[in-house]
Amino acid sequence: MVIPCFAAASSISASGPTFMSMRMVRSRTIGVFLWNGVAIAQLKRWKLGSWRTGLPAIVLAALLVASCSTAAPTLLFGDDTPDDLREVANGAFEVFVGRFPDRADCIGRVTLTGARHLDDRAFYIPGERSVVLRIPATAPHIETSLVHEWAHHLEFACESHQEFRPPFLRSVGLPPDAGWYDGEVWERVPSEMFASAVVEYVLGRRDEASTIVLGPEAIDLVRDWAGE
Repeated sequence: MVIPCFAAASSISASGPTFMSMRMVRSRTIGVFLWNGVAIAQLKRWKLGSWRTGLPAIVLAALLVASCSTAAPTLLFGDDTPDDLREVANGAFEVFVGRFPDRADCIGRVTLTGARHLDDRAFYIPGERSVVLRIPATAPHIETSLVHEWAHHLEFACESHQEFRPPFLRSVGLPPDAGWYDGEVWERVPSEMFASAVVEYVLGRRDEASTIVLGPEAIDLVRDWAGE
C-alpha cells in the first residue's frame, strides 16, 4: 500500500487520532484520503503490473513512510470493511491511543481488514502495519482482539519498546535477556504476555479467551511506558 506524507499536513491541526478511509483497486490503488474527515488529496492510480515494474513505486512508498515521522495515529480500513466493524474499531482505537500518550509519535498508521474465513481470531502483519480480524464477532470480542494486535503493532513501531522489554521480562519471572518471541507454550511467550497486559491496561479487563494471568507489576510497567 502507498501511504502519502502531505506537505500541507504541517498546517493542519489534528486533535486525537485521525481516521482515514482508503479505497484499493486490486490491492494496487489508493484513492481519496481523509484528514479528520476532510478529503485533502487523491493519489493517481499506480498500476503495478509486476514485481519489477512495481518496485519503483514500492521504494517510493517506503521513502514516503520514512518521511512521515510525525504522522498522527491513524486507523485505515481495507476495502469492503463493514460499517459496524468500522464503528467499533474507531471507538477502540480512540481509547487505545488515549491510553498511550507518550507513544502517540510512533503509533502512526495501522490498517484493519475484516476476514470471514480465518483460523485465528486476528493477526498482525508487521511489514504492512496491518491487522486482519475474523468477522463477524461481538463488540467486546472485536475490542479485545484489536487491542491485542495493536499491542503487537507497538512492538514493531516504537523503538523505545526495546528498552521496555528487560524490566517487563523480569516482572513475569523471566530472565531480562529472554527471547521476546520464544516460549515453550503460547502462554509463556513474552510478546503474547505483553499483548495481554496491554488489553488489561487499556480495557480494564482480561482477555476472556486467554489463559495468561499477569501480576500488577506487569500492568504497572505498561502504564508507565504508556505515559499515564
